[in-house]
Amino acid sequence: MGISRANGALALVHDAIRLGRLVVTGLRMAELGNQSLRKDVLGIQVPAKKFFTAMGMEHTSIDQNGKDGALPLDLCLPITRPDLLESFDLVTNFGTIEHVDRQYPAWRNVHSLAKVGGLFLHLLPETGSWPGHCPYRYGPEFPAALARCCAYEVLQCSRGEINPDHRFSTAILRKTKSDFPAEEVFSSAVTIDSPLAGKRARP
Repeated sequence: MGISRANGALALVHDAIRLGRLVVTGLRMAELGNQSLRKDVLGIQVPAKKFFTAMGMEHTSIDQNGKDGALPLDLCLPITRPDLLESFDLVTNFGTIEHVDRQYPAWRNVHSLAKVGGLFLHLLPETGSWPGHCPYRYGPEFPAALARCCAYEVLQCSRGEINPDHRFSTAILRKTKSDFPAEEVFSSAVTIDSPLAGKRARP
């Protein structure tokens, strides 16, 4: 999905800083995917790392492609680096996790990156939209179900659309504890849609 004016990703970052009362300078941000600011933001496409670093954030991106300084890590595999675990004030997911083949370890990795008290920002493609975009989509009830399952505090949830075929949900959630639910608990608490398989799929 990336970062564009149309999907409101930067507005979500602004809301998180305001709601979480975060200090931007020195804020540690983990970005899923090697994201870019689309042309509708600045007139040219710019790696998000350059933008957030210029704001004074300590920015780390994670993407198997390793481009623009991203750490080439596979979100299907457990993140074990001590310098990454529970290290970030802000973890952003602006169109990455829906492309990860194994959903449970991906969501567990997202959880592991944030420090207790840190925030998660999610921009998720909604079930029944984004044709051909990704193997997974999420119903509008997904953020609330995720929060209940993982004991996250919900700071903000909303829905938006770029057009009728491109609808999305957004959420700002706060991590309250280190533990992440076991796979069977997670799978029974949240439902993830896999339209390419033609059925509702468990993580």
